[in-house]
Amino acid sequence: MPIGLINVTNLARVRRPLRLGWRIFIILAFLLFICLWLALIAQSEDLRRLLIGGSFALWFLIVVGVLLLSLLVALFSKGDFARFVFALVSGVTTLLILLLLLIVAYVIGTMPQVGSPSLIILLVLALIGFALCWDFIIRPGYLLFLSLIPFGRPKAFRQQVVASLLVWSGRWKGREEPQVFVPGERRPLTPGAYYRLALGVVSFVIGSLFVALAMFSLVNVNFLPAIYHLEFSNAWQMLINFQITSPGSSWDTLGAEILEAMNSLLVIVLGIFCFFVFGYFWTQWQRENTSFHRVPLLQHMTSPDLLLLRSFKDDVKFVGRTTNNILMIPFTVYGWSFTFEQLIVNRLKYLGKVRLLDIEQDNTELLEKWWLRGFVKLLGEERLKKLFSAIFPASWHRLPAKGGIRYYIDTQGDEKKWQEEIEKAMSIARMIIVLLGTTKSLNWEIGRIEELHFSEKTVFVMPPLVFKKNYQARWQQFTEHVCQTLGYDKELLRKVDPKRVLAACIRNHTLVLITGKGNSRSLLYEAAVDVATILVVADSAQSNKMIQKYLT
Repeated sequence: MPIGLINVTNLARVRRPLRLGWRIFIILAFLLFICLWLALIAQSEDLRRLLIGGSFALWFLIVVGVLLLSLLVALFSKGDFARFVFALVSGVTTLLILLLLLIVAYVIGTMPQVGSPSLIILLVLALIGFALCWDFIIRPGYLLFLSLIPFGRPKAFRQQVVASLLVWSGRWKGREEPQVFVPGERRPLTPGAYYRLALGVVSFVIGSLFVALAMFSLVNVNFLPAIYHLEFSNAWQMLINFQITSPGSSWDTLGAEILEAMNSLLVIVLGIFCFFVFGYFWTQWQRENTSFHRVPLLQHMTSPDLLLLRSFKDDVKFVGRTTNNILMIPFTVYGWSFTFEQLIVNRLKYLGKVRLLDIEQDNTELLEKWWLRGFVKLLGEERLKKLFSAIFPASWHRLPAKGGIRYYIDTQGDEKKWQEEIEKAMSIARMIIVLLGTTKSLNWEIGRIEELHFSEKTVFVMPPLVFKKNYQARWQQFTEHVCQTLGYDKELLRKVDPKRVLAACIRNHTLVLITGKGNSRSLLYEAAVDVATILVVADSAQSNKMIQKYLT
């Protein structure tokens, strides 16, 4: 049986330039460096003599005007013209930056008063600037250029981008049937819910204050020592007058500045910890206010809907949000509160409602964890239950995670009740999403998908995990299933790194593995879900063409 391997790493990276935030950033960066160049030309007689042969400035402004008009036209578009314009402007911006760095390096080299400590600081700043330029300008612009090449090796990548854009725009939605909107119910808030929310808000305010103070201490080395010594009036004067200390000119002073920088870094770490505290309590508040249904799932299941199957313990898998705003990066550390289920639902909401079955029960298994056995002996089970219910209600009561539409079923210890419900929902659903796991119930669901011949409309997704052994365990169970039931080559699948596997699907008896590598896990998963949607429920001719390109 053939196996296809699709790598969506570049497709995930090109998703950033397709977003509005990155495009606005490129326009602002382009205008900034244009202004810097015009200022250099106006201030430097040698540069004017070298560049302005009488008409250089005029032609320079004409080119800038044409590019800016093209940028404004392409700002809200994602087609070939828009990608070409932003790739071109990214290249021009990179060229302007490189020329500016050469001029700065030449000026610094001709200044005898510049000491070695200052050179080291300038070198570090230059490396940081180059890293930001590479991540936010050069690489996205290069990927946009590759997404336009209609021949050669980048052709398959171009097809990925074009097909992903068609899915993104909702062009392949189809099945425009009336949706059933039934308001769900919410459980009563647990005791202390408002106090936990207030504690989270206070943590966010303190974290923001810590980060702001640490940023100011980077330009004034006397600011944090004044706070440490409780000299608040002196620190306040530094702040309101925006007093800036000049960098040291000797190695001894440089060492003191490095020590102060480490203190600033420590304050930033404390601020980030406060953001994590806020993220935790904010997540609990969201889960306590998430609605659910106690009616049978089949009363609301329609053919455009999607069915999500997973292990209950995977409801709290988190994946970091992505942002294109550099200034907001410190404030997005609480993005771990964004669940993996939310990512899938947000990505597939244009297709239909994502529905899933759940069981309402307390997490009594939590007390059996090895790291809690000492607390059980010390406090007793009842006191520990009350403690979890007061401080960690989301963990104890298995509160529903924010994401899909949940339907609670009372099994009363009879597994056949939820199994019959799931089987009927499988036959109705337009697409089935399975989060790979190792539980017996999930293994039964995967087996029924194959027995009922629903593999062609199923997407298997590898959730984000921490340890590689967990990836191995889930991948091994999945590969054993497809090898035994469908006859795929087990030795070939063993060579695949499970940590890079994002999703898998079966199309025309071909097992298609969607892989990716990178730090932006949410972008990788979004790209993988896009490609899987193309293969499973989108245009069949386009999906067959993509499979043939990636057969291995």
